[in-house]
Parts: sequence; C-alpha cells; structure tokens
Amino acid sequence: MSVRRSFRRLSKAAELALELNEAATRGDQHRAEQLFQVVLPQLPEKATRTYNTLLKAYANAGSAKKAVECYSQMHSSRVRTNARTYGKLVEAYAKRGDLESALVWVARMAKSFEVDQVVLNTLMDAAAQAGRVPEAEALMFGLKQYSVQPTQESFGSLLHACAKATDVVQARGLLGRMRQSCLAPNRHCFSAVIDACGKAGKSAAAIEVLAEMQSQQVAPDVVAMSSMVHAFARNGKVADAAKWLQRAKELGLAPNIITYNSMIHACARIGDPKQAIRWFEQLQMAGLAPALASYGGVIEAFAKKGRPRAEAQKWFNRMARQHSPDAPAFVSLIWLCARGGQFWEAVEWVRRMQQTMPLDDRPYNALLAAAAQAGDPEGALQCLEKMKEKSLRVSVLTHTNIVNAYGKASQHLKAVAWLEVMANDHHAPNLLSYTSALEACLRVAAWDESLRLLDVMHQQGIRADRVLLGKLKRLMPLEVFQHWSSAQSFPTRT
Repeated sequence: MSVRRSFRRLSKAAELALELNEAATRGDQHRAEQLFQVVLPQLPEKATRTYNTLLKAYANAGSAKKAVECYSQMHSSRVRTNARTYGKLVEAYAKRGDLESALVWVARMAKSFEVDQVVLNTLMDAAAQAGRVPEAEALMFGLKQYSVQPTQESFGSLLHACAKATDVVQARGLLGRMRQSCLAPNRHCFSAVIDACGKAGKSAAAIEVLAEMQSQQVAPDVVAMSSMVHAFARNGKVADAAKWLQRAKELGLAPNIITYNSMIHACARIGDPKQAIRWFEQLQMAGLAPALASYGGVIEAFAKKGRPRAEAQKWFNRMARQHSPDAPAFVSLIWLCARGGQFWEAVEWVRRMQQTMPLDDRPYNALLAAAAQAGDPEGALQCLEKMKEKSLRVSVLTHTNIVNAYGKASQHLKAVAWLEVMANDHHAPNLLSYTSALEACLRVAAWDESLRLLDVMHQQGIRADRVLLGKLKRLMPLEVFQHWSSAQSFPTRT
C-alpha cells in the first residue's frame, strides 16, 4: 500500500509540475508561485528544474526583480544552478528592454557555462523589438568573445531592428555582411530590408532589394510585397501602390489586412476619402475583417480633405460599433472641426475622448488650431493653461496656434508679442510662426512691423517660402515689396 501511495503522490506531483510549466509558459507569475510552493517539497530531487520553471514564469512576464530574488533563494537554499538558470535571468531583463543588465548576467553565466546561440537570439530579439540597432549590432558581433557566431536568425533579428528604426542604409549593408560571413540571406532577411525601405518610404530602394532577392532565386512572400505597397503608399502614390498590390495577387500572394490598410492610408495622405472607402470595401470583399486602422484611415482622409464632418462622424460611429475608437480617430475629428473653425464642437470631441483615454498633447494642439481658426485667442490661452496643468508637452506648434489666434482676431501686436513669449519659453519661432504673425500685420497695413519681422527672420536664417512670398506679394504695396525683395535678391512683381 505504501508503494501505491508513493506512486500516486509522485504522479500527482508530476501533474502539478506540468501545470507549473504551463503557467510559466503563459507568464502567469501568481499561479506559478502557488504551484511552486506545492511542487518543490514533493520533488526535492528536481529542485533545480522546479526553480528554473519559476524563473521561466518571471522571464516570460519580464519580471526581472522577482527573477533575481528567485536566483538568490536558489543560492541560499544551496540549489544547483545551470546554464538554463542564467538564460532565464538574461531573458527576464531582455524582455524589459534592459540590455545592459542582461549583458551583466551573460558575463556571469560565461564564468561557469557556455553562452549559446539561444542566449544571443534572446538579446537580439529584445534589441530588435526596441528598434535599438547599434545595441543589436554590438551584441551580434561582440558576443564572438563567447565563441558565439552570427547565424541567419541573428542577422534576421538585427535586420528587423533596422526595419523598426527605418534604417535602410544599415539594413542594406547587413546583407553584404551576411555574404562576407558566408551566410545566404533568406526570405525573412530580404523581407526585413524591404520592410525598412517601405517604412522609410524609399520606393526605389525597395525595388532594388526585391530585384536582388529574385535574382538569387528567393521568392518574395506576402510580407515583402506588402512592404512594396507600403513604400509607395507612404508617399501618397496610390496608383503605384495599387500596381504592386496587383503584382502580389499575380504571384499568388493574397494581400493581408496590412496591405489594404496601407492603401487606405495612402488615400488619407492625399485627402481622398472616396478612394479610401473604395479600398475599405475591397478589403471586405477579400474576406478580411476591417481593423481599427482601416476605419481610422478613412476618417483621416476626411480630416485631410477638410470636409464633410458629417461623413467622418458616420465612419467614426461605424468604428465604434466594432472597436473602441483610438486616439488618432478622435484627433482626426478634432482637426476636422479645427479646419472648419468649429471650436466648441472640437471641445465636445475632446471631452468624449477624455472619457475613454488619457489625453496627450495631440488633441489639445488640434483644439488650439480650432481656436486659432475661429479667431478665439482666449480659447487658445485656456487650452494652453490646461496643457500646463496636465504637464503635457508644449511645442512650437502649440505657440504658433496662439500667434495665429491673435492674428485671426486682428490683434497683430499681441500676435507679434507672442513670438517673444515663445522664445522665452525655449521654443524658437519657425517659418510658420513668423508667417502667422506677418499675415496679422499685413492685414492691418502695419508695414514697418512687417519689415522688422522679415529682418528678424533673415537674421535667424529663416527664408520665406512660396506661401509667405505669395502673401507678401498679394498684401504689401508694390513699392514696399520691391524694396524688401531687392534686398533679399528675390524677383520683384511687375
């Protein structure tokens, strides 16, 4: 009977050990800790494995502090550590993005155990996820001191870091370094480089890398082709992006939700809601469920066009029936109100947004633009005070909207004075700031003040662009404009 009871006890302990491993895989620290307390006394001969499984839970949860506490408990209990123990400590820090501390544990590991490729890939993946290209590269080539050689996988992680950081030059250079290391770039490596080109909007570079990929008999996948679409879409080249989407279909690659969203956002960039809606419908016809970004792209297209608000709001309501609206969707509607000078309607959208999420500087800047368009400097100043109360980032755009608000209210002296407020707040006025103040002066025929501002711009190395030159030509008396433009070496109006 005692043998049977012992067998049943061991079987139960083994079942709990399996459950502990499942909880650790999920990163469920609380459940793993509960099971650890039960399993450890029942399987003392497997203490190292049990501790390592708890470390696995902490690593998957990115809980480095608890992982270190667990390691300390192993030492104080005289439980043997192994390479897996250190590997999980490295992973816990890597998941937090603390590569420096992770490397400290790699060095400690190397004193007693071999540092293997798994540890390198853990660190590389963490750096890639954070888009930290220099650190990822230093890790890959620096760990040669532990006799760990780069592989296709480690190069792939570094290339994905380049893609996240939109570092096209570095990504393309790494393909050459792969060949120098006698490693042939695979589909995932080429796709990562094309992804970097796509995110940077470097369509010509993307075409070159795709051609190189195909010349080496590596067939492009849907990721590569979606990145080709994105490279053109990012620059608002809708027709070119559509051609690459069609080429993907011809290769037997079904465009995914990311591909269609790229098309929708390409239309948004050029302010074409009709085309955006057409691609939204194509997405649905392909049997794909519209994502939050799909609806957001259509709303952004209406905002970019500047009308109509009613249609944009209908799409917002459609989004709300399927998803919780995100910050960009709210901000698009607030900007749409801003372009129409509908300040109080913009305020209502900010209030609705505040009920669902914490606010950053974007909705307030949009609200400031609405106040400026409505010629309401008091409303703009109230927004600025709110931003300061909430410790939100105040930018050059924030101040420029206040300058514009004074200008639209025909208070040119206050508009000019606010440029000095900006400078005192460590925000140097830019071309748009000066243009807003100059337009205010020009509209009330304050020629001397206009010329003074133009002189200040010249001293600060800020040159008038076509927009400002057009305003000067249209609003200044001919002789005043000719006097100023001759001093600036600009062609004069005839």
